[in-house]
Amino acid sequence: MTFDARYFTTGLEAQAQGLAGTPVVRMILHDGRELLVRDVVEAAPGYVMLEIYAPQGPARGSFDFPAAVSLVESATCQTAVAYEAIAQVFLQAATGEAANRLGFLPAKRAPVR
Repeated sequence: MTFDARYFTTGLEAQAQGLAGTPVVRMILHDGRELLVRDVVEAAPGYVMLEIYAPQGPARGSFDFPAAVSLVESATCQTAVAYEAIAQVFLQAATGEAANRLGFLPAKRAPVR
């Protein structure tokens, strides 16, 4: 699959809404890094600006958060990713505590006129 602005403005959210439960979106880059996506901030020609959950553990693998963080929503940051750097996007329904902290939760935006 080729990723582009259209996928991130309409396709990803439609796929996420089709899951039973809170969706979790994992993006795998060609260099092996993994990102947990909270929201799509902007999809532009050539890149997508994402709000991601900042991992506390290794850049690749499980996202481990300290016990204190598990009581509140996890911290996020923004990052720009070139479409050509994206290898795969995985969607799955979250269960348990992760459903409240690590889900794909797009912000409610005003419609574009």
